[in-house]
Amino acid sequence: MKKKIIKQFCKKISLLLAISVGTSIAQEGPLPNQELQKRIKSFKEPIFYRLFSKKDSNNKNIGINDVDFSPDNGTIAAALKNNRVIIWDLNNGKQIRTFDHNHNKSVIAVTFNPEGNRILSTSYSGIISLWDTESGKPIWNTPVCNKLFCSSAFSKDGKNIVSASCAGIIKLLNTNDGKEIWVKHIARRNDKWRINSVKFSPDSKTIVAALGGGVAALGGGFIKLLNTNDGKKIWVKHIAGRNDKWRINSVKFSPDSNTIVAALSGGFIMLLNTYDGKPIRTIQNHRNEVNSAEFSHDGNNILSASRDKTIKLYNSRKDTGFYTFRDPTIQKNTAHNGSVNYAGFNTDGSRIASTSDDKTIKLWTGETGQHIWTMNTKEEVVSSIEFSNDGSKIAYVLDDGTIHMWSLTN
Repeated sequence: MKKKIIKQFCKKISLLLAISVGTSIAQEGPLPNQELQKRIKSFKEPIFYRLFSKKDSNNKNIGINDVDFSPDNGTIAAALKNNRVIIWDLNNGKQIRTFDHNHNKSVIAVTFNPEGNRILSTSYSGIISLWDTESGKPIWNTPVCNKLFCSSAFSKDGKNIVSASCAGIIKLLNTNDGKEIWVKHIARRNDKWRINSVKFSPDSKTIVAALGGGVAALGGGFIKLLNTNDGKKIWVKHIAGRNDKWRINSVKFSPDSNTIVAALSGGFIMLLNTYDGKPIRTIQNHRNEVNSAEFSHDGNNILSASRDKTIKLYNSRKDTGFYTFRDPTIQKNTAHNGSVNYAGFNTDGSRIASTSDDKTIKLWTGETGQHIWTMNTKEEVVSSIEFSNDGSKIAYVLDDGTIHMWSLTN
């Protein structure tokens, strides 16, 4: 009886755990159990786990908003709700740096620069800060605006930083000293338009910004492409539909910088030519809002995640149909039992991770969309998820104040 229970337990674990990254799976349906056993690393707990209680002695939230792996995958940084940034060494799990912010509000995002010797942090206070990872000392702090801060990013060469505020202001900063290179006010209608997303192109020559109505009556949205050198507008594309009430949820470049994909609330994804902003293709295969859309590492495929509980994979270069992800344990033939908030590729495109309102994380094969495992997050919402740069690990943050990291290699 005991052997039977152990055998059943091992079988269950084998179906839930990650298989090795980089392995291409051609067939549909579950893998044979013997094949799974060859590829699985048998573990019962994450290789890295940290708990931050929701409140400190002053009744302040100290949960985690965001995480980022260093370029060499040796450390991981976390943005905490109590105005701090913490770095851990992933080789031994020890905390090696704590950055005490000058911000008086929650730190919402952290990003390593390409060299890994700097960390950029952003907060709800409207301030961004650059830190030295070795000393833990701030290099500079720069106020972006007096309203809620939205996002910031390094250029590919790490020399510049773009910042965007919900007030519709984009700034290009010099990484060395934090000084403004140019500032553009791109808001409309009495400053009631907000920037939902801002990104450098992979070649760092252009910056794309997605704008949406800051109030419900405005609706609609615009995509603007700016020249990185001087901030001048290259083109603007108005996205409208259903009485102008559609939103642009995300914009992403293709790896070659030639195409932009936009995720729209009307159930569409739209491909735009980076050169002139003209639509290449508009795809409507979702029945509800598209929460995210992005290119694979080689630019050949596009992945979309939607509130209709589905994930879809498209050929980005040809209109050859699409593939819908299906979890065989769900009777409705969907990927999740709730809205899919995000789906993204790892660095080599061999794995896809997805998160959902059903409080699960799922791993899929990148080429065929085959379901590999489901991780139940114990009734907690996933606030952030990140693949390591080599694709061998996945880290996620829960609203209960915990950070978890799993190995995906044998």
